[in-house]
Amino acid sequence: MRRQPSDNPDSQRPTDAWSQHEHLAPPVQSQAQQLLNEAGSPELARQALEEAARAQERGPSYLDGLAERWGFSSRHELLAASISIPSSQGELWWLTPIASQGWIAWTERDGRMSDILPTVERARRHVAGS
Repeated sequence: MRRQPSDNPDSQRPTDAWSQHEHLAPPVQSQAQQLLNEAGSPELARQALEEAARAQERGPSYLDGLAERWGFSSRHELLAASISIPSSQGELWWLTPIASQGWIAWTERDGRMSDILPTVERARRHVAGS
């Protein structure tokens, strides 16, 4: 049986691999660095990434509902406006500004959500006490 070039995983031309890497690397590297800075450690950044992957597997319905409830046009807009931080127990929480009302702190893991908090610092303290 004759092998096709696509049958060999090593057959991808280096220039093809580089162009994919070059296209994705700057934004991905920037987001990874931001995640690492916000998480505070590689382990917490990994945990945040794993939680995001689990949320993606669960589907968009929870995030779509949350986005709609708080006036965002989509879950993508909700997540883009939010910052993620770990609680003292290492659980991933999101802090989201709510149009001139303050901030909410929420977690996808079990759906907990704070009341509207006046500042991002109060939202961070809420998470720290969770």
